[in-house]
Amino acid sequence: MRKLLAVLVLFAAACASSSKDGKPAFPQPELHLLQANEPSDFLYSNGTVSLRYALEITNNADQQLTLRRIELRSTSGGYYQLPTRSEQFNFAIPPHSTETATFTMWGTATGSMRTHVVEPTTLRGVAFFDTPTGPMQKLFTSTIDLAGR
Repeated sequence: MRKLLAVLVLFAAACASSSKDGKPAFPQPELHLLQANEPSDFLYSNGTVSLRYALEITNNADQQLTLRRIELRSTSGGYYQLPTRSEQFNFAIPPHSTETATFTMWGTATGSMRTHVVEPTTLRGVAFFDTPTGPMQKLFTSTIDLAGR
């Protein structure tokens, strides 16, 4: 039984360290999403608002990484609601560097910046990349807390 368990653990480790076609896995980038709007742009109003974002992407690989698409949505509560939105890119990130992709999406402000209600917005996203070893996706979450600015 222990030998079988050891073989399964080694097999799982081998599968995790390489891609399906036998090429080495491309190192995952680091992502950090920031709100580029000023809080006064939407904190005190209700209705449709333009939401500006800046996504910092750190390429940890020895080869270029290309951002192709971002999907983003809010998960609950917060300053605004963002249904699932998608933005297309052709944004190259050189090896071992950090670049910032900026983009705008439409959401709905809740007017929640009142003295007694200050709730950050949590966003969940997926970044889609092209790499020399094939396509890659990276999931990320970010909490936007504009009251602390």
